[in-house]
Amino acid sequence: MTVDSRETDEAHNVDPAQQGKPVKIKVLGDAEANKLDDGRLQIIYDFSKFKDVSELKASFLSKDHQKAFDDQFSIDEEEGVLVLKPNKDHKGDFPLPRFVSTPIDVRVDLLGHSEGMFQLAIRSNSGGLIAAVVLHGEHSPHEEMSTGTVIVYQRSEPKLPLKTVLQVIQGKDERQEYDFKTEVIDEAMTVNLGMGGDLPIAISRLELSAKFRSMFGMAFTESSSGVIVKKVLDGGAADKAGLKDGDVLLKVNGKSVKNLKNAMNLLANCEFGEEAELTISRYGRERTISILPN
Repeated sequence: MTVDSRETDEAHNVDPAQQGKPVKIKVLGDAEANKLDDGRLQIIYDFSKFKDVSELKASFLSKDHQKAFDDQFSIDEEEGVLVLKPNKDHKGDFPLPRFVSTPIDVRVDLLGHSEGMFQLAIRSNSGGLIAAVVLHGEHSPHEEMSTGTVIVYQRSEPKLPLKTVLQVIQGKDERQEYDFKTEVIDEAMTVNLGMGGDLPIAISRLELSAKFRSMFGMAFTESSSGVIVKKVLDGGAADKAGLKDGDVLLKVNGKSVKNLKNAMNLLANCEFGEEAELTISRYGRERTISILPN
């Protein structure tokens, strides 16, 4: 992990060799995407090019969390940054909109960071914290933490206690690299942006490199009738494609669905950002629907 607390242009330079081959993915909107040599996708959010935060809002958030996201995240077009604002409890924590799996590389460029506490967290699909990097500024809500404190927490299983694997204090004008071992669960995970304190925190650029899981926004159940769509999430890929509760899933990209586990595997293997063809039965009539996972 590299922490660069220098306020220079050099501190924000990006190595072109790490950007891979540019690709166009419709569901990413204004974000840039690159295909890396190891098969992962690198998504770059340059907030000087954004006008709103809709691309960062996860569709799987509850209505209350959707509202909280809108209240706490905004784009400052004049500064060209994403702004994280504290709630009434002086904190905030929200997932980026896509499930990912390891290996995961994240880079966050903060526009100054003396105003509070910033947290970058990896959470399991169920929401449990797996790993977190926490930076404490001058006005951190944790008064016992000195300005410039960097802490890394992790756990190898959701039910185990968090362990501190790194705790250092870094000066204001330093660039330091820290090495430590991590044990991260290889499952669907989210990358979360969090903050604490009384004042907003600004992010100018965010890069995320990982294996991206295709998300369809629907839940299934299995019965003697087959694999049935139990719930279609409002605003998700399935909803936009026209799928309905009660549809029976017959094929995914031409491959027959045998059972629920097989159906989940077929959907998981669909390429992120590319349309998939689902063959369903609705009211006894077979039809094919194109769906763009997000």
